[in-house]
Amino acid sequence: MTVGPASEDAQVELARLRAEVDRLREELKDAKGAPRGSRREETGTGGSGTQREQETLPIASAIFEGRVKNVSGRSIEIIDRETGEPYVLRVTKDTRARSGDQRIPVTRIREGSEVRASFDLISGGTYATQIDVLGKSRR
Repeated sequence: MTVGPASEDAQVELARLRAEVDRLREELKDAKGAPRGSRREETGTGGSGTQREQETLPIASAIFEGRVKNVSGRSIEIIDRETGEPYVLRVTKDTRARSGDQRIPVTRIREGSEVRASFDLISGGTYATQIDVLGKSRR
């Protein structure tokens, strides 16, 4: 754990990234509310790729630490250690989970576990990319 200016810089950067994610979510909501005729079709020309391909690109990525509140095969809810805010991260076949050096299924992570979670914001959804179990919460 870093103490002093470096940890303050990290906290400021994390707060900035969270604000950016919130702003991007709002922009995405606004864009989804656009009239149907204004949306691009699923065909691309040249090197632009299709909209389907573009929808899978992350808008933002972030890492945070927190305590697991709930786990299912489709999602994991984590309470952010610094803000107390809950994050529900969708779990996909690409989500990786580890406990120590061992890779584990996300469903083996227990409620109350302390974790470090990485996620991508894609098309308004938050998708877990990596979850590392740090230990069991001390209550």
